[in-house]
Amino acid sequence: MTPKKKPMKKSQLKAELTKELNFVKNLFTMFSLPIQKKGEDNQMDIEITNKTKQDGEKELPKRARSIIELEEKLEKMKSQNNFNLKTKLAKKSLTSKLNKKIKKRERVKLNKHKVQATIESSEDKEIKVKPAVNTAKPIFNNEGKLVFSKFDFAKLGERDRVSKSQKDPKKILDNLKQQEEKLQKLAEVDSEKANELKEKAAWKNILQKAEGEKVKDDPTLLKKSIKKMEHKKKVSQKKWEGRIQNVQKQKEDRQNKRRENISKKKKEKKAKVVKAAVKRGRVVI
Repeated sequence: MTPKKKPMKKSQLKAELTKELNFVKNLFTMFSLPIQKKGEDNQMDIEITNKTKQDGEKELPKRARSIIELEEKLEKMKSQNNFNLKTKLAKKSLTSKLNKKIKKRERVKLNKHKVQATIESSEDKEIKVKPAVNTAKPIFNNEGKLVFSKFDFAKLGERDRVSKSQKDPKKILDNLKQQEEKLQKLAEVDSEKANELKEKAAWKNILQKAEGEKVKDDPTLLKKSIKKMEHKKKVSQKKWEGRIQNVQKQKEDRQNKRRENISKKKKEKKAKVVKAAVKRGRVVI
């Protein structure tokens, strides 16, 4: 059994708490706590101070918060004839700080000037620039479509559709024959007009050839091409017929094979049944 603790009195508890509080206070007085202060450039300068200074302790030097204070400090340092390492280092740090602050101030001034200049230039541009009014009239091509430039690119990349009659050598040959017949008939009536038409046709063919077009006006070549086409047709027809025959043959072979396999399976099945019956003694061979 654990012994029960006696309840503490209020006065006793209060006394103990005050003791602890005093102890903590004494502890904090022994340590030096940092204090933050704002400088000129809105930068936090931290100074470590100790409110309860003991006798014989030196006061820490205060930090300079502006360029003027820094300059004063530097002058003081220069006036002193102490050429210790500490003094030299202190001088160096002060000069570097001073230079930094001066440069910062100059930078801020420059930025302000730049911002003002850009604002002024933008305002001037807004005044000078006027909206350009497009007075050009819309252009339409032969088909009635709107063209957005000087050149009509609507038909770019499109091939001219050539009719089958222009490609077919038989039809071309027929047309040539018809033209010759017409010219012969015209020559009987008016030879000059017939000659003019012949010349026109010849010039037309020459111009087409110069442009790079194929002109099929030679009847011998046309006849050759017709023969070639007929030969190709015959060859392809033979091939097609041979292909059909092969397909038919393959089909028949497959069907025959299938029939043979079915009959074979039936025979095997019957043989199995007979064997089983012989084993049981039902059938005597």
